[in-house]
Amino acid sequence: MRRCELSQSQLADLRKDICQLIDQLREDLAQAREQQRAELALVNMTQPVDSAEQANDSARRVQLLGHIQQLEGEVRSAEHALKRLDKGLYGECETCGEMIELNRLKANPVAVLCISCQSNYEC
Repeated sequence: MRRCELSQSQLADLRKDICQLIDQLREDLAQAREQQRAELALVNMTQPVDSAEQANDSARRVQLLGHIQQLEGEVRSAEHALKRLDKGLYGECETCGEMIELNRLKANPVAVLCISCQSNYEC
């Protein structure tokens, strides 16, 4: 496996992008969790409603839970990218070891697969 071939300046810029992404994701996650708490409190305070409204409320809670889980996964991915940066492995494809193109990393700083391996993964 080859070592990272990105310049120190490029790595610093990408680190900054990842840290900003983590901050934004954590903020979004906190808001989603607060919304979930508010909805659960509302459920506990309201009287029983008809079955259609209950189904609608239930579907909304499930959707919100899915959104929270997605955000948690995105935070883990961004934190994983920072760990790879610290270990000098950032920018290397986790499957084949080839370098991930800089343009791909700029567009998706948490990418762990090169375009070729990502395409194979998606098929």
